[in-house]
Amino acid sequence: MTNKKITFKILAGFFALTSIILMSFFGYQMILQAQTEFATVDENGSTTLNILELEDYIESLPAQALTPSEIDGIVYMAEEEKLARDVYLYLYNLWGANLFNNIKNSEETHMYAVDLLIDKYNITFNITEVGVFNNQTLQDLYDGLITKGQISLLDALEVGAAIEEIDIIDLVEYMNNTVKEDLLFVYEILLLGSRNHLRAFVKNISNNGVSYVPQFLEEADYEEIISGDIENANSDQFTPYLFLLGSIIGLLIGIIFFMQSKNEPNSISEQ
Repeated sequence: MTNKKITFKILAGFFALTSIILMSFFGYQMILQAQTEFATVDENGSTTLNILELEDYIESLPAQALTPSEIDGIVYMAEEEKLARDVYLYLYNLWGANLFNNIKNSEETHMYAVDLLIDKYNITFNITEVGVFNNQTLQDLYDGLITKGQISLLDALEVGAAIEEIDIIDLVEYMNNTVKEDLLFVYEILLLGSRNHLRAFVKNISNNGVSYVPQFLEEADYEEIISGDIENANSDQFTPYLFLLGSIIGLLIGIIFFMQSKNEPNSISEQ
């Protein structure tokens, strides 16, 4: 085979691989764009999910048999989102700060998002009254958080930041343990909300003249979140299609080089 023919085949393979990579990015960007259609973010970072649109989309995603750990993760996140809602409700009634009420309302939509997974997969889960939890670990966490939140408004804000840190850690863990598209979609959109809420609490703590120190997140992970802007629901509508266009161009170029290699004579190179 001539060296020229080998070169054409290498180039064909390179552009084919490039098109596959770009197509993968296209799929990922489309997921991100879809997520932004179901969330509304205000100027303070409160991230509320648009329930009707979200319900239809979750139902449209394929349902697959869940593992026991995936079921446990859904149930745990249902109660963890409830914990956030219940704590913020308590702290709003105690201190009257609008931030707690706004994020409490957001958390109610986050609870509903997890409930969509519970209903879709017919998972047994009994919702409890405010401040009461099936999971004893979460019950103990709730009791400790409201105790700290009673000390001062600043302590209450730090409670809010701690809750969002815990949410982020748990959501990342559950995302790393599933490949189910609907689970990943819900967890990712909840993760976006938690990052925004953490930024909101830290900003309010800073406005009180205090530098917040992360209580659960690794310092590097915390700084990466805090240094970023509020993640808005209005994404670039054209970015995914640039990846698609790039993948098509790459594939066409790969085909051209492959056809060129087919047209090259099968001669033997001189030694």
